[in-house]
Amino acid sequence: MNINREMMYIAFHQVMFLMTGLSTTLGTQWLFYHKAATGDSYLAQLSQYLGMVMVGLLIPILLRNKQKAYQRLNQEDDQVAMTTLASVTEQEPSKYIEGPMPYRSVMKLAVLDVFANFCVTVGFAIVGSGMYQVIYSSVVIWCAILTWFLMNRTLSRVQWVAIFGTSAGLAVSSFGDFSVETETGSLLLFGTLMTLGGTFFYSCVYVYSDYIMSQQKPPPLAARVCFTTGIYTSCISCVWIAIYTLPRFSQLIQPTAPLETVMGMYLMVSLSNACHSWNYYELIDRTGSVATGILQGLRAVLIYVISDAWYCSSDPAQCFTPYKGLGSMLVIGCVLLFTELTQAIELEESELVHQIICASLGNCLNRKHPVESYKVAFQQLVQEKIKSLDIDLTLNPLTKQPFKALPIDTKLYLLQCLIEWQLQDSQAIRQSISNSIYTLSPIGTDSKKRLYWQFGESCWIWREKPHAKQQLSDWETVCRDRDSLTALVDSLSDQQTAERRLRHYIIEHLYELADEEEKKRQRKERAELRKSMPIIITTPQLRSRHHVNYNYDPMLEIEQDQEEEDSKPETTPTRWSQRLKKE
Repeated sequence: MNINREMMYIAFHQVMFLMTGLSTTLGTQWLFYHKAATGDSYLAQLSQYLGMVMVGLLIPILLRNKQKAYQRLNQEDDQVAMTTLASVTEQEPSKYIEGPMPYRSVMKLAVLDVFANFCVTVGFAIVGSGMYQVIYSSVVIWCAILTWFLMNRTLSRVQWVAIFGTSAGLAVSSFGDFSVETETGSLLLFGTLMTLGGTFFYSCVYVYSDYIMSQQKPPPLAARVCFTTGIYTSCISCVWIAIYTLPRFSQLIQPTAPLETVMGMYLMVSLSNACHSWNYYELIDRTGSVATGILQGLRAVLIYVISDAWYCSSDPAQCFTPYKGLGSMLVIGCVLLFTELTQAIELEESELVHQIICASLGNCLNRKHPVESYKVAFQQLVQEKIKSLDIDLTLNPLTKQPFKALPIDTKLYLLQCLIEWQLQDSQAIRQSISNSIYTLSPIGTDSKKRLYWQFGESCWIWREKPHAKQQLSDWETVCRDRDSLTALVDSLSDQQTAERRLRHYIIEHLYELADEEEKKRQRKERAELRKSMPIIITTPQLRSRHHVNYNYDPMLEIEQDQEEEDSKPETTPTRWSQRLKKE
């Protein structure tokens, strides 16, 4: 039964989102065609801003819903198997805490919104509702480009393809109207550029509002930011109307419809804007940006069809052409592709993050066996830390969404807290830290009152020379190896106690470290040399087939040969020689 109610609630907001979007755009178009509003009169803009002010009526309802969710969250997790001090548990906050409102930043946001709305409304009055809706659909792309340029967020290749595809679709949509150099074509070109520029400035508004919400911990209520921005923009619009519109009212406003009908249309546009904002906030919270982006694309298609049926006979710019059809399909398709791909990237499970969370949870909970799935354990740990006021959160974000679906700033904040908690709660880490404490005091001084420092298992020595008039000090590296240590020892005197102690410390402790580092360096050089040497391949030498005497003695062999020669009898030569006769 609860699922059916939830589905019916979402379906209601989806239908209302489409209906209010159509009534807002087509109602504003009706005001322009019946000369009840112009782009520079700011009457249509004022009706939109009054709709933003009406969102303030929803603030008590939204606060009450958040308070109920917070109370339900405090009651549901009493069985968490972790120990907590009773005195700390009693200090739980009793109600939902809303972040402060940055009024100065909201004022800047309102000024930017007024300028963007001016450009969009002027372009809307020229190009018509259908073309306006297609161009305005590219606001998602502009937001992505701004976050890439200003916040160094990376974009994938497919996302860049979607961006260029949207640009190509906008160009194709306007190709049929500007191919002929006429006054109407120039006017349509100007209207398209104004709408495109206004869309860019609206993306600046969205990025800046996202920045405002992310800077506050806890953030202010989004509906209250919308309400405050509506008040500021309404005041600016009233000033413009009083200075510019009212003195030229008879020239700017010449309605062709009855006054009651015009006033009713303005009221409908204001109410539609208020309801549209409410539907937008609910759908973003319950269905996400992809489903909302699909509804925006469907809204653009419906407005194109209705504008062609209602206004094509009176305004050629509203007529449906093959160029507009192809360009609209390309723009809407690329926007939907970009939106879906962005959410898919945000929801992508990272194996590295999974391992970090599991390892950190194992340390925090002092588990002997590794944590394989962190979903339940992480949620329980965050809930317990909220109760003990160890984290600056009032609601546990993991109860509504999994970790991979959370916003990036929330993910980073939870990971930072998790790292800090394991440094505090893990007995193994605390024992490791206590067993390997490095010295944080100087190893000695010299006759000039300069301090000498050595850190960890390194033989490097740094010298600090403090300034008398400044808080900063000059640091320099004195020793890096055995030779520099020997030179420093030779420069120190044995007559002064401080330098003698420094000499003895270096000789007794750092010489051995320097020798070990030198051996490591030599082993590394030999390994690199072996890698660089060419491999010489030689044929193996096989053993001879002759008998080998392994008891062979060369001296004994020489004596035996000599005895054999001495024992041989003398033989007479077989050939007589005159030379032998003479002898």
